[in-house]
Amino acid sequence: MHKIEIRTEKDECYFISRTFNFVKLVIAKGKNEIRFIKVDDFTWKITGKDIASLMKEKQEDRVFIYYGIKKEQISVDDFDISFINSPKMKIYNTEIYIYLTLDNKIRFIWNQFPSAKSYIQNAQITDIRMQKNRT
Repeated sequence: MHKIEIRTEKDECYFISRTFNFVKLVIAKGKNEIRFIKVDDFTWKITGKDIASLMKEKQEDRVFIYYGIKKEQISVDDFDISFINSPKMKIYNTEIYIYLTLDNKIRFIWNQFPSAKSYIQNAQITDIRMQKNRT
């Protein structure tokens, strides 16, 4: 399974993959789409301004992420996805989140918080530890 690391930095989002070369990586809403910028052989980036330009201001909205000529959505069914840091960016005093949908796709969303169901659908406890309170 191909690996993708997702990292946010200020108002930019980076997709990093050493195992998969995206022929075409875009965000899209309806017929409008904007390409990610290829930074190097392993890294693609999109700015918060580009994401926001496809969304309706002051409304809950989402933007889809597609790759390839057939416009396939990035899914955890096909990729091993890890978040390097926080899955949110701030642009125009609004937070944009990258999140996992209930159908296992990755999307951008703003003016709302991703549903907790998106993060715990297949979660299981793997380790329990007791720690002393450090005051």
